[in-house]
Amino acid sequence: MGDFTVPYNVPRLDVTYDDYTADDRDSMVAGSSGNLYFNNYINGVPTAIGYSSVQVDLLDENGTNVASASTISTDSTGLYYVNLTVPVSAYKVHHDYRDR
Repeated sequence: MGDFTVPYNVPRLDVTYDDYTADDRDSMVAGSSGNLYFNNYINGVPTAIGYSSVQVDLLDENGTNVASASTISTDSTGLYYVNLTVPVSAYKVHHDYRDR
C-alpha cells in the first residue's frame, strides 16, 4: 500500500497581532493623570501632524473645561497622545466627560 496522510492532523500555527493602542479615557480617577491617544490619517495613511503642540481639552457634560494639555507626544507617525490630569475638584458630582 502507498502512503496515506490524514489532512486533519496536519500541524498548524495560528498567529494574531493586536496593534490596538488603548488609552485611559475610561479609567482616569480624581487627581491622577492618564494618556488620551488620537490618530492623524490623511487618505487612510498615518500622517505627521506637523505641529509641536495642539490644544486638547477635557470637558464635562456641561461643556466646562476641567483639564487641558498642549504638549503632544508620539509613539509612531500618525499616533499621538497627550497626558491629562483630572483635578479632584472636577469630581464634586458625577459627570460624563468628553474630549474636544
